[in-house]
Amino acid sequence: MATELPTTDMRISAEAIRHRKGGTPIVCLTAYTYPIARLLDHHVDLLLVGDSVAMVLHGHKTTLGAS
Repeated sequence: MATELPTTDMRISAEAIRHRKGGTPIVCLTAYTYPIARLLDHHVDLLLVGDSVAMVLHGHKTTLGAS
């Protein structure tokens, strides 16, 4: 039985990031797959969604196979 992870509706804007400059550190990680993005979503401020999964995980020569 799969457990559905909760989603977050909280989004951070570019302006909010600018206001944090010099203050509270921003936590940003790269997620190469949807399941990893779902797991990380509640633990970081920003997620960088990488398109190199085709190259990194599957050995393709370009990122086009992931889009």
